[in-house]
Amino acid sequence: MALIPLIFFSGIDLMSQQNILTTQLELTPKIKISGPQGSYALIESSERPEGPWIIWTNIVVGANGTAVVDLRAGVVSRFYRATADERPAGPSGFVWIKPGNFLMGTSMSEVARLENELPQHKVILTRGFWICDHETTLAEYLNVMGWLPFPTNRGDANLPVDNISWNDAVLYCKKLTDRERLAGNINSRQAYRLPTEAEWEYSARAGSTGAAYGKIDEIAWISDNLPGGRYQVVKQKKPNQWGIYDMIGNVAEYCLDEYVSYGPDVVTDPIGDYPKGDLPVVRGYGNRVAMRAGLVNLDRGNPGWGFRVALSDIR
Repeated sequence: MALIPLIFFSGIDLMSQQNILTTQLELTPKIKISGPQGSYALIESSERPEGPWIIWTNIVVGANGTAVVDLRAGVVSRFYRATADERPAGPSGFVWIKPGNFLMGTSMSEVARLENELPQHKVILTRGFWICDHETTLAEYLNVMGWLPFPTNRGDANLPVDNISWNDAVLYCKKLTDRERLAGNINSRQAYRLPTEAEWEYSARAGSTGAAYGKIDEIAWISDNLPGGRYQVVKQKKPNQWGIYDMIGNVAEYCLDEYVSYGPDVVTDPIGDYPKGDLPVVRGYGNRVAMRAGLVNLDRGNPGWGFRVALSDIR
């Protein structure tokens, strides 16, 4: 494990007779990880050398090493550490989610709870999966699909794509699967897809049990803090404890299954029916993890609605 300190400096003022000139020096940290090709590395960051540490990103080491650049908003200082991870090798920018169990939905003690988030119930996930650590961006969507929806976010290629339909998102996953199989990056038993609703909430909570996995202003772009009311470049806010960004706020995210009511019983590997024309599940909007909604039309794009991708063995 390596511990790398980096200190940012800014705010040097120069006075003249007429005005004050302020200069700002920004250092962008670039971190290179070397090791056996194809090995998996977990990179964590902290504002103090003693922690607490949060997962920043994960990478697959290339033949000549792999470099990553931290574009998050600067703090006075930031420390990094990298560790080898025994998780199964997967694509860069994806987080491996181990099997486990959690309480899905909202507890009766949560003041802002909604009826469709009840009853809170235990969910058991017996199979691990990969989930992208960010919402699908304009650049990624254009690269796979060859077109962008209109109107949508415009400007930075790392803005999340929106105004696409549920069917568009599913087609994106299919095309990405076909391309990556052909390139030999995944095998014939694996496929990219939308996460199920249970997988989405399990990944979003990352072991937390409250309304959100951190302070809202630190983890999410919501209506109260969106500059100009526009969606923002992905991965600027703090991730959850598993290193996944923007699971609350920014664009809403489609899930694989159909919107259904919860029941009180323990469920294992739940997936609602494949949507047949109504109510695919949408998650990640608002300011709480448990918030959920159904969309009426599978073919119609909606401003502010996007998606992120999961990868797993075919069920």
